[in-house]
Amino acid sequence: MAGRTRKFNPVLSEQDKAALEKIVSSRTEEVRKVQRAKMILLAASGSSNTDIANNLGISRPVVNKIINVFLQPEFRQP
Repeated sequence: MAGRTRKFNPVLSEQDKAALEKIVSSRTEEVRKVQRAKMILLAASGSSNTDIANNLGISRPVVNKIINVFLQPEFRQP
């Protein structure tokens, strides 16, 4: 795993993980929504933000932003 050590590692419940995997496997979801779901799943599996950015072909600041938004408590409210 290249890159720096992660400050925050998202922890996913089984329900969150299943929902994200459903989005990733969908053929009708928006591309950006699928990419965001992939970012969260990769981060939860321990990949560095640099690895995620390289894997998905996007910039590291975008990955940082999406991960940080996901980690906000108000984002995860039902």
